[in-house]
Amino acid sequence: MAAETKGDSGWHVHPIRPRLSWSSEPVRPAEVAEALSRAMLAPAAMLEDAEYNKIVPNRFIIEVDPENHARRYALIEPRLMAQWRERLLEALTTANSRQGRREFRFGGRVSLELRRSEDVQPGRARVLARIEPDAPEETALPYHLETLPPAEHWPLRKGIVTIGREPVCEVQLADPTVQEKRLVSGQHAYLQCDEGQVWLFDGTPAGQPSTNGTFVNGKRVPANGRQLRDGDLIVLAALDPDNPSPDIPGTAALLFVVESESAHGPD
Repeated sequence: MAAETKGDSGWHVHPIRPRLSWSSEPVRPAEVAEALSRAMLAPAAMLEDAEYNKIVPNRFIIEVDPENHARRYALIEPRLMAQWRERLLEALTTANSRQGRREFRFGGRVSLELRRSEDVQPGRARVLARIEPDAPEETALPYHLETLPPAEHWPLRKGIVTIGREPVCEVQLADPTVQEKRLVSGQHAYLQCDEGQVWLFDGTPAGQPSTNGTFVNGKRVPANGRQLRDGDLIVLAALDPDNPSPDIPGTAALLFVVESESAHGPD
């Protein structure tokens, strides 16, 4: 991949060529996945905060020439988006593991967009990456998760919210017992949040199921997800799937809460 350049709008541009220079094959989705990870961790694209943490890009645009887009990308775009997002999360987790601490952090909610572009050379592709903090209106939903017993709580925002042990999860379960027992998967479950409804799914957005299951009010979350209601008890991981207990050391229990208008104060 050629050296990156920086556009006037803050985009870092990363051209992608086929892995084998002599190959006439167009750029494949797997090569885009590798380029996304490199673009995210490119030093020139990072910022550093006051605690020396590295803030990495969270907004990515993948541009593909029209013919290749139609042949290899368009029909499976939702699947590709989930897989590319998963690869970014894995790459960030690996980078943090090598450092022994959570040094690298996304600048905001991870967002990917696939575009067909007339000015991309045939068979080629490119990744545009930049840090793009969440807008306040994107994070203001009247829901949150809280641990049982109440100790931590996480406001929910629109879009996908991942839950698990790994630091890259928006809802990271950092309790020492959960981390030590490893009954809860690194990326165990995720939420799809919209105004008016929140759905819970087991596993990762790319379709990898958790090791020990996800349960709501004692029942396993089905493959097509479970819509959450105020007061629902979520249990992550069960040694006995017929009796998912929040009291087993190493499991995690979360309460889904719909906030009342009065909790936000007067208009």
